[in-house]
Amino acid sequence: MERIYVCNTGSDSISSINLPDLSSNSILIKNNEDPVGPHGICLWNDYLLTANNYNNSLSKISIKDNRLISYYIGAHCNDVKTYNQLAYIVCGEGNSILVFDLEKEKIISEIPSGNYPHSIEINQLTGLGVIANMESDCITVIDCNENKALFSYKVGEYPLKAMFSQNGQYIYVNESKIGSEERGCLRVIRVNNQLTSEKVITVGKYPVDFCLDEEKEVGYVTNFGEGSISIVHFIKGEIKRILVGGMPRGIIKVKNSIFVGDNLGDRVLKIDINKKVIIPVGKEPNGMTYYSDKSIIN
Repeated sequence: MERIYVCNTGSDSISSINLPDLSSNSILIKNNEDPVGPHGICLWNDYLLTANNYNNSLSKISIKDNRLISYYIGAHCNDVKTYNQLAYIVCGEGNSILVFDLEKEKIISEIPSGNYPHSIEINQLTGLGVIANMESDCITVIDCNENKALFSYKVGEYPLKAMFSQNGQYIYVNESKIGSEERGCLRVIRVNNQLTSEKVITVGKYPVDFCLDEEKEVGYVTNFGEGSISIVHFIKGEIKRILVGGMPRGIIKVKNSIFVGDNLGDRVLKIDINKKVIIPVGKEPNGMTYYSDKSIIN
């Protein structure tokens, strides 16, 4: 069994898309009338975790039976990723990462970041995490083994996402330049004894998210401001731009397909080499994650 889970910020729900038939259903993640605003999503064991913008919480949803538990975390939760039994939640208005023990169900640490952190990614091999800080135009590298910030590194304007390569030797940063007339960039930074900016690849207008295919040395970038996807080669630069319409945000690659959330059209687009399939979801799709139940033979 394979699925893609999509946060629908505007409808307080998660869309579960079954692969390969692309059927979908909705999981509500609210217990009362107050808006929740799920924005970032990740997996932990047999649970989905969502970072919720509007009620400042972390939700834990059972994949098996949709059972929901929510925890108050802090101001404006933008994203969440896990390392071992710990969840690292980005608090945009608190300028910090709150570390939540999922087994003990309590906050155990707070790690300072730059101004208005937007996203976090953690390299499971090294235990290092990287945060994109929108308003201070920098990334923060943290040690998840010690739960402390290591250093910050200045990048371009309004970075929305940063990610380590699988081997930990590179960091990729999505510089959105929101509010300007300039096109955005994907920056490639080498990690050695110090960080060194190796390449800046120009993409479309207001890039907000990206995913990587490291074997092919290629990245896929959603350009929110022009309804397109940039395909970039880490050495050659942008090699193709695909017009998809709407306001594309979240993006993931599963096998040979790209899945893109359209924040304006309330849909997910499945894009293959020769065709595009439209999958209706909830309002304002944002964060996305892929789930595979290895106990089931497909």
